[in-house]
Amino acid sequence: MSVKVEKQAIERPYTRLLNEIGKREIKHKAIQKALGISKCSLSVKLHGKRNANFTLAQAIIIHEKFFPDIPIEELFKK
Repeated sequence: MSVKVEKQAIERPYTRLLNEIGKREIKHKAIQKALGISKCSLSVKLHGKRNANFTLAQAIIIHEKFFPDIPIEELFKK
C-alpha cells in the first residue's frame, strides 16, 4: 500500500526580517532591548506564534535602528 504525502511549505511570517538579522549578525538581545520586550515575546513575534505580530511602533523602531536602508514594507512583508 502506497501513501502519497504532499509537502507543504512552512510559512515563516517575517522571512526578510529574519534573513537580515542573520546576515547582519544582529543579536536578538539588541532588538529586545530596543523594543523593551522579553526574549520570549520577541521569539513569538518573529516566528508568528500565537498570531503575535509587531505593533506599528515596534516595526518603526526596528526599521529605524537596525535597517534604515531597507524599505519597511519589504522588511515586514509576510
